[in-house]
Amino acid sequence: MNFLQELQNLDRNNIGGWPKSVKMFFTGLVLAIIVFFGWYLFIGDQQDQLQAAVAKEDQLKKEFSDKQAKSVNLEALQQQLDEMQDMLRQLLRQLPSKTEMPELLVDVSQTALSAGLETELFQPGPESPKDFYAEKPIQLRMVGTYHQFGTFISGVASLPRVVILTMHDVSLTPKDKAGGVLVLQGTVKTYRYLDEDEGASAKAANAKSSHGAPAKTGGAEMSKLTAVTPAFLAKASLVLCVGLMLAGCSGQDDLHQWVAQEKQKKGAPIPPLPVIKTFETFQYADQDKRDPFSPSTAELQTNANTGPRPDENRAKEPLEMFALDSLKMVGTVGAGAGMEVLVKDPGGVIHRVHRNEYMGQNYGRVTAIGDDHLDLVELVSNGNGGWMERSASIALSEK
Repeated sequence: MNFLQELQNLDRNNIGGWPKSVKMFFTGLVLAIIVFFGWYLFIGDQQDQLQAAVAKEDQLKKEFSDKQAKSVNLEALQQQLDEMQDMLRQLLRQLPSKTEMPELLVDVSQTALSAGLETELFQPGPESPKDFYAEKPIQLRMVGTYHQFGTFISGVASLPRVVILTMHDVSLTPKDKAGGVLVLQGTVKTYRYLDEDEGASAKAANAKSSHGAPAKTGGAEMSKLTAVTPAFLAKASLVLCVGLMLAGCSGQDDLHQWVAQEKQKKGAPIPPLPVIKTFETFQYADQDKRDPFSPSTAELQTNANTGPRPDENRAKEPLEMFALDSLKMVGTVGAGAGMEVLVKDPGGVIHRVHRNEYMGQNYGRVTAIGDDHLDLVELVSNGNGGWMERSASIALSEK
Protein backbone atom coordinates (compact mmCIF):
# COMPACT_ATOMS: atom_id res chain seq x y z
CA MET A 1 0.00 0.00 0.00
CA ASN A 2 1.43 3.29 -1.00
CA PHE A 3 1.59 6.53 1.06
CA LEU A 4 -1.47 8.17 -0.53
CA GLN A 5 -3.64 5.14 0.16
CA GLU A 6 -2.43 5.08 3.76
CA LEU A 7 -3.52 8.71 4.12
CA GLN A 8 -6.95 7.95 2.69
CA ASN A 9 -7.52 4.97 5.01
CA LEU A 10 -6.49 6.71 8.24
CA ASP A 11 -8.64 6.17 11.31
CA ARG A 12 -8.97 9.52 13.02
CA ASN A 13 -10.06 7.87 16.25
CA ASN A 14 -7.01 5.64 16.43
CA ILE A 15 -3.98 7.85 15.95
CA GLY A 16 -1.76 5.32 17.68
CA GLY A 17 -2.56 2.77 15.01
CA TRP A 18 -1.39 4.97 12.11
CA PRO A 19 1.45 3.69 10.00
CA LYS A 20 4.95 4.82 10.98
CA SER A 21 5.47 6.75 7.72
CA VAL A 22 2.27 8.74 8.27
CA LYS A 23 3.21 9.50 11.88
CA MET A 24 6.62 10.80 10.74
CA PHE A 25 5.00 12.93 8.01
CA PHE A 26 2.60 14.70 10.38
CA THR A 27 5.30 15.09 13.00
CA GLY A 28 7.54 16.85 10.42
CA LEU A 29 4.61 18.98 9.26
CA VAL A 30 3.84 20.15 12.81
CA LEU A 31 7.49 20.95 13.41
CA ALA A 32 7.67 22.94 10.15
CA ILE A 33 4.58 24.94 11.14
CA ILE A 34 6.01 25.66 14.59
CA VAL A 35 9.36 26.73 13.13
CA PHE A 36 7.68 28.93 10.51
CA PHE A 37 5.40 30.79 12.95
CA GLY A 38 8.15 31.01 15.55
CA TRP A 39 10.48 32.60 13.01
CA TYR A 40 7.77 34.89 11.71
CA LEU A 41 6.52 36.02 15.12
CA PHE A 42 9.76 36.14 17.13
CA ILE A 43 12.99 35.50 15.28
CA GLY A 44 12.16 37.77 12.29
CA ASP A 45 11.67 40.86 14.45
CA GLN A 46 14.79 40.08 16.44
CA GLN A 47 16.74 39.74 13.20
CA ASP A 48 15.62 43.22 12.12
CA GLN A 49 16.58 44.55 15.53
CA LEU A 50 19.96 42.88 15.21
CA GLN A 51 20.59 44.48 11.80
CA ALA A 52 19.56 47.88 13.17
CA ALA A 53 21.86 47.38 16.14
CA VAL A 54 24.75 46.44 13.84
CA ALA A 55 24.18 49.58 11.76
CA LYS A 56 23.97 51.66 14.94
CA GLU A 57 27.20 50.07 16.14
CA ASP A 58 28.99 51.10 12.94
CA GLN A 59 27.68 54.63 13.32
CA LEU A 60 28.76 54.84 16.96
CA LYS A 61 32.17 53.49 16.08
CA LYS A 62 32.57 56.19 13.45
CA GLU A 63 31.47 58.87 15.92
CA PHE A 64 33.86 57.47 18.49
CA SER A 65 36.73 57.59 15.99
CA ASP A 66 35.96 61.21 15.12
CA LYS A 67 35.66 62.29 18.76
CA GLN A 68 38.76 60.33 19.70
CA ALA A 69 40.78 62.03 16.95
CA LYS A 70 39.67 65.43 18.25
CA SER A 71 40.21 64.59 21.92
CA VAL A 72 43.79 63.56 21.15
CA ASN A 73 44.39 67.11 19.86
CA LEU A 74 42.61 68.77 22.79
CA GLU A 75 45.67 70.53 24.15
CA ALA A 76 46.75 71.71 20.70
CA LEU A 77 43.23 72.96 19.96
CA GLN A 78 43.10 74.81 23.27
CA GLN A 79 46.44 76.46 22.52
CA GLN A 80 45.25 77.40 19.04
CA LEU A 81 42.07 78.85 20.52
CA ASP A 82 44.12 81.06 22.86
CA GLU A 83 46.17 82.26 19.90
CA MET A 84 43.00 83.06 17.95
CA GLN A 85 41.65 85.09 20.85
CA ASP A 86 44.91 87.05 21.04
CA MET A 87 44.79 87.70 17.29
CA LEU A 88 41.19 88.89 17.54
CA ARG A 89 42.02 91.27 20.37
CA GLN A 90 44.93 92.71 18.39
CA LEU A 91 42.76 93.23 15.32
CA LEU A 92 39.98 94.86 17.34
CA ARG A 93 42.43 97.28 18.93
CA GLN A 94 43.28 98.58 15.47
CA LEU A 95 39.72 99.89 15.08
CA PRO A 96 38.84 103.26 16.59
CA SER A 97 37.35 103.36 20.07
CA LYS A 98 34.27 105.21 21.28
CA THR A 99 36.26 108.27 22.34
CA GLU A 100 38.18 108.35 19.05
CA MET A 101 35.11 108.08 16.81
CA PRO A 102 34.13 111.81 16.73
CA GLU A 103 37.71 112.83 15.96
CA LEU A 104 37.87 110.17 13.25
CA LEU A 105 34.76 111.54 11.52
CA VAL A 106 36.31 115.00 11.59
CA ASP A 107 39.51 113.60 10.07
CA VAL A 108 37.56 111.94 7.25
CA SER A 109 35.70 115.19 6.52
CA GLN A 110 38.92 117.23 6.60
CA THR A 111 40.58 114.71 4.28
CA ALA A 112 37.82 115.27 1.74
CA LEU A 113 38.27 119.04 1.96
CA SER A 114 42.05 118.81 1.63
CA ALA A 115 41.61 116.64 -1.49
CA GLY A 116 39.63 119.45 -3.11
CA LEU A 117 36.24 117.74 -2.91
CA GLU A 118 33.14 119.81 -2.38
CA THR A 119 31.19 118.16 0.45
CA GLU A 120 27.51 118.94 -0.03
CA LEU A 121 26.34 116.39 2.56
CA PHE A 122 28.20 114.58 5.36
CA GLN A 123 25.63 113.40 7.90
CA PRO A 124 26.58 110.63 10.41
CA GLY A 125 23.67 108.50 11.58
CA PRO A 126 23.05 106.65 14.86
CA GLU A 127 25.28 103.72 15.77
CA SER A 128 24.08 100.14 15.50
CA PRO A 129 25.88 97.88 18.03
CA LYS A 130 26.65 94.30 17.02
CA ASP A 131 28.31 91.49 19.01
CA PHE A 132 31.77 93.01 19.40
CA TYR A 133 31.68 96.08 17.14
CA ALA A 134 29.40 98.95 16.21
CA GLU A 135 28.67 100.30 12.75
CA LYS A 136 27.92 103.92 12.01
CA PRO A 137 26.26 104.92 8.72
CA ILE A 138 27.15 108.20 7.03
CA GLN A 139 24.99 109.86 4.39
CA LEU A 140 27.22 111.81 2.01
CA ARG A 141 27.27 113.65 -1.27
CA MET A 142 30.62 114.84 -2.64
CA VAL A 143 31.49 116.64 -5.86
CA GLY A 144 34.92 116.57 -7.46
CA THR A 145 37.11 115.11 -10.15
CA TYR A 146 38.33 111.56 -10.52
CA HIS A 147 41.82 112.40 -9.26
CA GLN A 148 40.38 114.26 -6.26
CA PHE A 149 38.42 111.17 -5.24
CA GLY A 150 41.60 109.10 -5.61
CA THR A 151 43.48 111.52 -3.36
CA PHE A 152 40.64 111.36 -0.83
CA ILE A 153 40.75 107.55 -0.63
CA SER A 154 44.54 107.68 -0.31
CA GLY A 155 44.24 110.17 2.53
CA VAL A 156 41.68 108.06 4.40
CA ALA A 157 43.96 105.01 4.10
CA SER A 158 46.82 107.04 5.59
CA LEU A 159 44.94 107.94 8.80
CA PRO A 160 46.58 106.62 11.99
CA ARG A 161 43.62 104.40 12.88
CA VAL A 162 42.25 101.65 10.65
CA VAL A 163 39.26 103.18 8.88
CA ILE A 164 36.88 100.75 7.20
CA LEU A 165 34.42 102.36 4.83
CA THR A 166 31.92 100.04 3.18
CA MET A 167 29.72 101.31 0.36
CA HIS A 168 25.94 100.90 0.44
CA ASP A 169 23.82 102.19 -2.45
CA VAL A 170 26.64 104.50 -3.55
CA SER A 171 26.68 105.91 -7.07
CA LEU A 172 29.38 107.82 -8.92
CA THR A 173 27.97 109.76 -11.86
CA PRO A 174 29.13 112.68 -14.03
CA LYS A 175 27.67 115.98 -12.96
CA ASP A 176 27.39 117.25 -16.54
CA LYS A 177 27.84 116.00 -20.08
CA ALA A 178 31.46 117.06 -20.15
CA GLY A 179 32.26 114.31 -17.64
CA GLY A 180 35.06 116.13 -15.84
CA VAL A 181 33.18 116.65 -12.57
CA LEU A 182 31.75 113.62 -10.73
CA VAL A 183 29.13 113.29 -8.01
CA LEU A 184 29.52 110.62 -5.31
CA GLN A 185 26.39 110.10 -3.24
CA GLY A 186 24.98 107.35 -1.06
CA THR A 187 25.69 105.73 2.30
CA VAL A 188 29.01 104.53 3.70
CA LYS A 189 29.50 102.72 7.00
CA THR A 190 32.45 102.94 9.33
CA TYR A 191 33.12 100.69 12.31
CA ARG A 192 34.57 100.80 15.82
CA TYR A 193 35.14 98.15 18.46
CA LEU A 194 33.08 97.88 21.64
CA ASP A 195 34.75 97.84 25.04
CA GLU A 196 33.97 95.05 27.49
CA ASP A 197 30.95 96.77 29.08
CA GLU A 198 29.46 97.75 25.71
CA GLY A 199 30.17 94.29 24.31
CA ALA A 200 28.34 92.61 27.21
CA SER A 201 25.35 94.94 26.76
CA ALA A 202 25.27 94.28 23.01
CA LYS A 203 25.39 90.51 23.56
CA ALA A 204 22.56 90.69 26.08
CA ALA A 205 20.47 92.79 23.71
CA ASN A 206 21.09 90.41 20.81
CA ALA A 207 20.27 87.40 23.00
CA LYS A 208 17.03 89.06 24.12
CA SER A 209 16.04 89.94 20.55
CA SER A 210 16.64 86.33 19.44
CA HIS A 211 14.45 84.88 22.28
CA GLY A 212 17.33 83.76 24.42
CA ALA A 213 19.43 82.27 21.62
CA PRO A 214 23.16 82.64 22.36
CA ALA A 215 25.20 84.97 20.21
CA LYS A 216 27.19 83.22 17.51
CA THR A 217 29.79 85.78 16.59
CA GLY A 218 33.07 87.00 17.97
CA GLY A 219 33.67 86.45 21.70
CA ALA A 220 30.46 84.44 22.21
CA GLU A 221 31.49 82.03 19.50
CA MET A 222 34.88 81.58 21.10
CA SER A 223 33.27 80.98 24.52
CA LYS A 224 31.09 78.32 22.92
CA LEU A 225 34.14 76.75 21.31
CA THR A 226 35.92 76.72 24.66
CA ALA A 227 32.96 74.92 26.25
CA VAL A 228 32.51 72.38 23.47
CA THR A 229 36.13 71.34 23.06
CA PRO A 230 36.52 69.63 26.46
CA ALA A 231 33.20 67.84 25.86
CA PHE A 232 34.80 65.67 23.20
CA LEU A 233 36.06 63.26 25.89
CA ALA A 234 32.65 63.02 27.56
CA LYS A 235 30.94 62.26 24.25
CA ALA A 236 33.58 59.70 23.43
CA SER A 237 32.96 57.99 26.79
CA LEU A 238 29.21 57.93 26.14
CA VAL A 239 29.74 56.33 22.75
CA LEU A 240 32.05 53.81 24.37
CA CYS A 241 29.38 52.84 26.92
CA VAL A 242 26.82 52.28 24.20
CA GLY A 243 29.35 50.20 22.32
CA LEU A 244 29.89 48.05 25.42
CA MET A 245 26.15 47.44 25.64
CA LEU A 246 26.27 45.98 22.14
CA ALA A 247 29.22 43.82 23.02
CA GLY A 248 26.93 40.91 23.88
CA CYS A 249 26.37 40.34 20.17
CA SER A 250 29.90 40.71 18.89
CA GLY A 251 32.00 39.95 21.93
CA GLN A 252 33.51 42.28 24.52
CA ASP A 253 37.07 41.25 23.74
CA ASP A 254 36.80 42.40 20.13
CA LEU A 255 35.26 45.72 21.17
CA HIS A 256 37.95 46.38 23.79
CA GLN A 257 40.62 45.54 21.25
CA TRP A 258 39.06 47.90 18.70
CA VAL A 259 38.82 50.74 21.24
CA ALA A 260 42.45 50.23 22.21
CA GLN A 261 43.49 50.41 18.57
CA GLU A 262 41.51 53.62 18.07
CA LYS A 263 43.11 55.24 21.12
CA GLN A 264 46.56 54.43 19.79
CA LYS A 265 45.90 56.33 16.57
CA LYS A 266 47.32 59.80 16.25
CA GLY A 267 44.98 62.73 15.79
CA ALA A 268 44.42 64.35 12.42
CA PRO A 269 46.74 67.28 11.72
CA ILE A 270 45.33 70.62 12.82
CA PRO A 271 45.18 73.22 10.05
CA PRO A 272 47.39 76.21 10.88
CA LEU A 273 45.93 79.58 11.75
CA PRO A 274 45.62 82.06 8.89
CA VAL A 275 48.40 84.58 8.60
CA ILE A 276 47.26 88.13 9.31
CA LYS A 277 47.92 90.22 6.24
CA THR A 278 49.69 93.50 6.70
CA PHE A 279 48.04 95.92 4.34
CA GLU A 280 50.25 98.57 2.85
CA THR A 281 49.11 102.17 2.93
CA PHE A 282 47.60 103.12 -0.39
CA GLN A 283 49.17 106.16 -2.01
CA TYR A 284 47.39 107.64 -5.00
CA ALA A 285 50.03 108.93 -7.44
CA ASP A 286 48.23 109.02 -10.80
CA GLN A 287 47.27 112.68 -10.82
CA ASP A 288 49.33 113.24 -13.98
CA LYS A 289 47.41 110.56 -15.92
CA ARG A 290 44.24 111.07 -17.91
CA ASP A 291 40.97 111.02 -16.04
CA PRO A 292 39.06 107.95 -17.35
CA PHE A 293 35.85 109.98 -17.25
CA SER A 294 37.33 112.63 -19.57
CA PRO A 295 37.77 112.15 -23.32
CA SER A 296 41.15 111.20 -24.71
CA THR A 297 43.31 113.48 -26.86
CA ALA A 298 42.05 111.75 -29.99
CA GLU A 299 38.46 112.29 -28.87
CA LEU A 300 39.20 115.97 -28.19
CA GLN A 301 40.62 116.39 -31.68
CA THR A 302 37.65 114.55 -33.17
CA ASN A 303 35.18 116.71 -31.26
CA ALA A 304 37.06 119.82 -32.36
CA ASN A 305 37.00 118.86 -36.04
CA THR A 306 33.53 117.33 -36.31
CA GLY A 307 30.03 118.15 -35.15
CA PRO A 308 28.27 121.54 -35.26
CA ARG A 309 30.41 124.65 -35.49
CA PRO A 310 29.53 128.35 -35.72
CA ASP A 311 30.09 130.14 -39.01
CA GLU A 312 32.81 132.61 -38.16
CA ASN A 313 32.60 134.21 -41.62
CA ARG A 314 28.94 135.14 -41.26
CA ALA A 315 28.15 138.80 -40.60
CA LYS A 316 26.77 139.40 -37.12
CA GLU A 317 23.13 140.49 -36.90
CA PRO A 318 22.00 143.37 -34.66
CA LEU A 319 20.48 141.28 -31.85
CA GLU A 320 23.63 139.14 -31.47
CA MET A 321 25.31 141.83 -29.41
CA PHE A 322 22.83 141.29 -26.57
CA ALA A 323 22.56 138.44 -24.08
CA LEU A 324 19.55 136.27 -24.76
CA ASP A 325 18.04 136.82 -21.29
CA SER A 326 18.08 140.60 -21.88
CA LEU A 327 15.80 140.37 -24.92
CA LYS A 328 12.00 140.41 -24.59
CA MET A 329 9.30 139.19 -26.95
CA VAL A 330 6.55 141.82 -27.04
CA GLY A 331 4.30 140.56 -29.86
CA THR A 332 3.94 139.06 -33.33
CA VAL A 333 3.09 140.38 -36.79
CA GLY A 334 1.39 138.37 -39.57
CA ALA A 335 0.33 134.74 -39.52
CA GLY A 336 1.38 131.35 -40.82
CA ALA A 337 4.77 130.91 -42.46
CA GLY A 338 5.24 134.67 -42.80
CA MET A 339 4.78 135.42 -39.09
CA GLU A 340 7.34 137.75 -37.55
CA VAL A 341 8.12 138.24 -33.88
CA LEU A 342 8.66 141.62 -32.25
CA VAL A 343 11.67 141.66 -29.93
CA LYS A 344 12.70 144.56 -27.67
CA ASP A 345 16.41 145.04 -26.92
CA PRO A 346 17.74 146.50 -23.62
CA GLY A 347 17.71 149.99 -25.18
CA GLY A 348 13.97 149.77 -25.86
CA VAL A 349 14.30 149.39 -29.64
CA ILE A 350 11.78 147.01 -31.27
CA HIS A 351 13.17 144.59 -33.88
CA ARG A 352 11.31 142.38 -36.35
CA VAL A 353 12.76 138.86 -36.33
CA HIS A 354 12.07 136.19 -38.94
CA ARG A 355 12.70 132.45 -38.77
CA ASN A 356 16.41 131.45 -39.28
CA GLU A 357 17.67 134.84 -38.11
CA TYR A 358 20.19 135.04 -35.25
CA MET A 359 20.00 136.60 -31.80
CA GLY A 360 21.85 136.33 -28.51
CA GLN A 361 25.58 135.91 -27.87
CA ASN A 362 25.67 132.10 -28.35
CA TYR A 363 24.96 131.99 -32.08
CA GLY A 364 21.24 131.48 -31.39
CA ARG A 365 19.21 130.77 -34.55
CA VAL A 366 15.41 131.14 -34.54
CA THR A 367 13.85 127.78 -35.47
CA ALA A 368 10.14 128.33 -34.73
CA ILE A 369 7.78 131.24 -34.02
CA GLY A 370 4.52 130.89 -32.10
CA ASP A 371 1.87 133.28 -30.86
CA ASP A 372 3.39 133.46 -27.38
CA HIS A 373 6.99 132.24 -27.77
CA LEU A 374 9.91 131.72 -30.11
CA ASP A 375 12.36 128.81 -30.14
CA LEU A 376 16.08 128.93 -30.82
CA VAL A 377 19.06 126.61 -31.13
CA GLU A 378 22.32 127.91 -29.65
CA LEU A 379 25.89 126.66 -30.08
CA VAL A 380 27.91 126.38 -26.85
CA SER A 381 31.31 124.85 -26.07
CA ASN A 382 31.24 121.26 -24.83
CA GLY A 383 34.44 121.73 -22.82
CA ASN A 384 36.36 119.29 -25.01
CA GLY A 385 37.35 121.61 -27.83
CA GLY A 386 34.11 121.14 -29.75
CA TRP A 387 30.60 122.54 -29.87
CA MET A 388 27.15 121.24 -29.00
CA GLU A 389 23.64 122.47 -29.69
CA ARG A 390 21.41 123.71 -26.89
CA SER A 391 17.71 124.56 -27.13
CA ALA A 392 16.42 127.89 -25.81
CA SER A 393 13.22 129.91 -26.01
CA ILE A 394 11.81 133.35 -25.24
CA ALA A 395 8.25 133.68 -23.97
CA LEU A 396 5.91 136.56 -24.68
CA SER A 397 6.43 139.26 -22.09
CA GLU A 398 3.34 140.28 -20.11
CA LYS A 399 4.56 143.88 -19.79
